[in-house]
Amino acid sequence: MCVRLLACRWFRRLGESDPSSFRYLLHNRYDVNRVRRVNKQFTTSSRRCAMLSPSEVSTILRQQEFTVHLDKYEGGVVTSFDTTQLAANRPVEDRRSAATCLRSGGLLFGVFDGHAGTACSQAVSERLFDYIATSILPYDRLAEIQDAFLHRRTEIPLLKWHRNPDDYISVENAEGYKKSLGRFVNDSLAMNVEDDDLHAAIELAFERLDEDISSEARALIGGRTTVYQDATQVALSGSCACVAYINGSDVWVANVGDSRAIIGRKAEMTHSGWIPKALSHRHSGHNTVEIDRIRKAHPHNESAFLIKNNRLLSELAPLRAFGDVKYKWHANQLRALPNGRMLIPRHYYTPPYLVATPEIIHHRLTPQDKFLVIATDGLWDFMTKEKTVQLVGDHISGRETLEAFKVRPTSRFTLSDINSKLKDRKSGLASRPIDDNVATHLVRHALGDSEKGISHGKLSAFLSLPHYEVRDHRDDITIYVIFFDTEKKRSKSRG
Repeated sequence: MCVRLLACRWFRRLGESDPSSFRYLLHNRYDVNRVRRVNKQFTTSSRRCAMLSPSEVSTILRQQEFTVHLDKYEGGVVTSFDTTQLAANRPVEDRRSAATCLRSGGLLFGVFDGHAGTACSQAVSERLFDYIATSILPYDRLAEIQDAFLHRRTEIPLLKWHRNPDDYISVENAEGYKKSLGRFVNDSLAMNVEDDDLHAAIELAFERLDEDISSEARALIGGRTTVYQDATQVALSGSCACVAYINGSDVWVANVGDSRAIIGRKAEMTHSGWIPKALSHRHSGHNTVEIDRIRKAHPHNESAFLIKNNRLLSELAPLRAFGDVKYKWHANQLRALPNGRMLIPRHYYTPPYLVATPEIIHHRLTPQDKFLVIATDGLWDFMTKEKTVQLVGDHISGRETLEAFKVRPTSRFTLSDINSKLKDRKSGLASRPIDDNVATHLVRHALGDSEKGISHGKLSAFLSLPHYEVRDHRDDITIYVIFFDTEKKRSKSRG
């Protein structure tokens, strides 16, 4: 039976056929067996599970959402951000973090997509921002942080966190994390890194944290007790990371793995009104540049085995990641682990095969740039970047219609400008959102979109699947949407 017929049958049994979903399947190179398996499992589960009510669907989607509003002194051009998370794995392997750098005034946002467990994504989400905040500090301020470590202060004045109260923090590992960070502060003072080289500073933070994760695990294996007890679990599991550092009108996105970041740009002359600008590239087996990078790093006689079935050594989907030391350590080091011989992949000759060096893209905000979306691959498996920015743009327009129309006294609006604004509000009435939180709005559309709009049956089927089957149909989804007011140009200088 052809792939198209199988795919359409899958969605028809949910209540309606959706050809756009068929195009998604082909784009992501699902094979016939994959479609046949998902078709069988999904329809069986949807028959078995009772239909959720609209209010129950909304309760599930909104469970992990929250919004933070920032004043002009703390946020600069960032006015607010929305975030949410929807689990597929149990426990959820995605993590998220947001914080203000106390010394530079910049903002950090990150999503962390874990695999082979939660240990690595949890550790990276708690530690990476400290390493970045340390790495971007000028020499004199770095000395102040060193002084805080020398005097054993409880709080190290680096970050102000913006956390969801429900987000888990591994308090039991905090002391071990702090010791490694203290060593990084000492080493940074001895380095000769230019204060204004943000690219090098962020890259250093990523690579040093990955080195520390590896060395902490080796120390634990060697019988030393100066590190935290979860070190081996952290090193053997893995995590992708997509992090944005925003300071004034400058945005740096550092990416490791298959999460993505895109800018939403207002473009009056386009049909949709919104165009995306990608600030990251997915490091996966579909990225030919990544494949070439890996092949150049290893002997030619290994080329046939490096990437098979779009996976590193036939096993790992992301081609860059934190942790995952089974693709980084030498074979004799892996053998020292319990059941270490079973960890060694086939054709394992010239490690490391995996790196945590980020790909960094710098972007200078323009007045047309209105928001930034950062999300794990659970969203991008369902949504294109064009669809994503259009949905956020429509949400902004729809949300504006709920507020009274105001013209700032200092604004130089003409009657033509006011007429244009009123027309925008009128068109926005058609897209007034169900969800106040735009990140939740994106999840609702990712799981429920059809050619006839949001399908409640489709949403209910996705959200009522038994926990042991959810991962067969989707991944964890974690999203940040960061809003800019670039017209005010409320910029801050770095340092």
